[in-house]
Amino acid sequence: MTIVKEELSGMLTLAFGVDPAVIGPLAPHTPVKLSAFDQVAPFVGPGQPDYAACLGYVMIRSNKPNNDNRVVIATKGRAVITMTSGEAIAAGRPVTMNAAGKVIIATFREPQAGYRVVDFIWNGGETITIEGNTLTEGVHFIPVATVQQTAQNIANAIRTNLPNYDAFTNGTDKVYVRRRSNGPSYNNTNIPISTSDNGADIVVDPSLANDGDVSILDPYGIALTDCTAPDVPIDVLVR
Repeated sequence: MTIVKEELSGMLTLAFGVDPAVIGPLAPHTPVKLSAFDQVAPFVGPGQPDYAACLGYVMIRSNKPNNDNRVVIATKGRAVITMTSGEAIAAGRPVTMNAAGKVIIATFREPQAGYRVVDFIWNGGETITIEGNTLTEGVHFIPVATVQQTAQNIANAIRTNLPNYDAFTNGTDKVYVRRRSNGPSYNNTNIPISTSDNGADIVVDPSLANDGDVSILDPYGIALTDCTAPDVPIDVLVR
């Protein structure tokens, strides 16, 4: 790719080819995405299935056939930097950096915690605690005929008694817990939970836990080249 102009008020101009699948020339002001390395196509909105980010807008178009067509794109950015990948990344994906300073795909993941119901015959009085909010067996929920139904009763109790939380089971013996509103501490946070049970009836299941990640809402940049593995060079348009 060719950087046509250096940074100007937080904007860069870049030259790209036009995806051969695009019918007709791209008109000025058309929002575009990277559809492949060094090729752009119209950006249709954030809901498109390939999760590509809007790269910028057509500033100068060419009237040549698309297989010999290059356009100049105005894009918000500070620089194009060669960095190190932390995973396989397709060109056009919004990216962020991990703790090791490597480029990874920006994503959206809600904070989540979870319990697994082990038995449906409880001694009575066991508690579960979600961020300091405690529910008690026999008061807020009761075990029933199966571990799946018991898990559903616990999920119902969480939703009914703790309005700031959602809970669901997907028909299993697991109770998934999420916040209904995560507020400003949404990113890189988890949901601390516990239980007074000794593990015979219910346990905290670490495999259900996710920390929050909303890097997709404010990505570090956009991948301009493809990489198929971690620890290889990748060109990034830094926002």
